[in-house]
Amino acid sequence: KTKVSELDQAVVDIESVANMTGAGVSKSEQDLAKVSMLSHNNSAVAADLREQFFSAAARVKNATAEVETLQGTVLSLEQSAMQKGSSSADLGKKVGELEIMMNDIMPGTHDIASRIDRAQATLQDYHAQAEAGILDPIIASKLRG
Repeated sequence: KTKVSELDQAVVDIESVANMTGAGVSKSEQDLAKVSMLSHNNSAVAADLREQFFSAAARVKNATAEVETLQGTVLSLEQSAMQKGSSSADLGKKVGELEIMMNDIMPGTHDIASRIDRAQATLQDYHAQAEAGILDPIIASKLRG
């Protein structure tokens, strides 16, 4: 009877171990199903992240191209502004030179139109004096000549 009891106990122990192993296998299968689902979900998330990355990379590339275009435009505008500034300085210098020449040729403080009018009036006066014979002979020879 002791051997039978020992054998019965051994069978009970083996059944207990088998049940625990079965429960462990069942739990492992459930865990494996969860891991498989998470892996599948992670694959979907990874694909979504990959798509977002490529989309962001394309936007960065487009933005970089736009910035380069804008930099070219800004550089062109800066060069144009510098040229215009230089032209303006040259023009101011030329105007100053013309004013000096005008003051040398037609002295006075009036504007150009009034100076020209005065010069024409003086010239007509000289012609009238030349025709009347009362003009200085040197000036008269210059008017005829």
